[in-house]
Amino acid sequence: MKLETLKIIAKARASKRSVVLALNFETREERVIEITGGGADPLTKAAQAAARADTSTEIELETGEHYFLNVYNAPLRLVIVGAGHIAQPLSAMAGTAGYDVTIVDPREAFASRERFPTAALSHDWPDEALRSLSLDRRTAVVTLSHDPKIDDPALMEAIRSDCFYIGALGSRKTHAARVARLTDMGYQPGQLGRIHGPVGLDIAARSPAEIAISILAQMTERLRKDLPRETPEIAAIVLAAGRSERMGKKNKLLADIGGKPMIRHVVERILESRVTQVHVVLGHEQSQVRDALAGTNVKFVENPSHAEGMSTSIKAGLSVLDPQINGAIICLGDMPLVSARLIDTLIATFENHHGHAICVPTYDRTRGNPVLWPSELFKEMLKIEGDMGAKPLIEAHQALLHEVPQPDGALLFDIDTEEHLDAYHRGNK
Repeated sequence: MKLETLKIIAKARASKRSVVLALNFETREERVIEITGGGADPLTKAAQAAARADTSTEIELETGEHYFLNVYNAPLRLVIVGAGHIAQPLSAMAGTAGYDVTIVDPREAFASRERFPTAALSHDWPDEALRSLSLDRRTAVVTLSHDPKIDDPALMEAIRSDCFYIGALGSRKTHAARVARLTDMGYQPGQLGRIHGPVGLDIAARSPAEIAISILAQMTERLRKDLPRETPEIAAIVLAAGRSERMGKKNKLLADIGGKPMIRHVVERILESRVTQVHVVLGHEQSQVRDALAGTNVKFVENPSHAEGMSTSIKAGLSVLDPQINGAIICLGDMPLVSARLIDTLIATFENHHGHAICVPTYDRTRGNPVLWPSELFKEMLKIEGDMGAKPLIEAHQALLHEVPQPDGALLFDIDTEEHLDAYHRGNK
């Protein structure tokens, strides 16, 4: 190794930055590659993969060049906020797994040397402590105090950092309240979607030690499987083909909502979100629905079988999706309270689980709409029948189900009757 190369690597390690030394077998050229998540050339991509796997390896590029990739990773770190009963086994297990562990808790009686003999201890306020630790891509943060005064400042600091994992203890209801608080403070769905809450893999853990196992397992999954990835391509399929039979002679999708037809109001909210494309499925009074959406950036899909149930509209929408689409969010045309923020929260959760997730919004433990479906289930969705939509597939694929708690009941409110429409107007005066 050249002296200059050694100096670069030593400087990177001193500042806790991960680098890879790429040695060309033929030319003996040495190249030190920074692991920052950027870079499109094949050698940099291979170096990033090697660093993520913590494995030095030999590679051959398509050009025929041979390299040995020597990985110099920064140490793995775990910051545990809240020195409670789960923190003790998690600290011990993480230390065994190779993490440098820091316990952060302003309550000195909790974060004591007797309880945590091998971890570094900080009694600073969590945001100050995390700021001083300079969280990086090799750092995980887990909040366990179950006290918003302690956990929230730590989470706010963590989601602004490059740490690879953020977990927060608490039930789905607790996490929904947490998301609502942080949303009110101005944090966006993409940021809040980074928080794993409830924390840990769902292994039906009960004891503190089992919960610690579930957390460490989820951290490992995130560290090893979350390779750099492109933003997923998400299509929205808007169901606008129904007859509105409970509305009498009126087509509810054309009812006035805020000075515009309801279907236009709904579609405009969807277009404000991160979805890649929007397909509107037409059936009953399709020419009027087309007119209501004139000038919007949507594609129309006609469903001549719409009278046979919702499943036919879902299948009509799926049948026209581009091959590169990673997921489809099924939206109902009669839900005017669904916001772009809600949709973006589902997409952020979908990203957080590498595109292998059925993302269902919930309020007060009740599931609602819209639902984001992964492309791996499209073939099964094309076989559904009747008016139940794709709900039976949720029960058939529980391992893919990820409920996404929301701070309000917008996901449960649709307009089927004149009474529902009156209720909407009364609540939005």
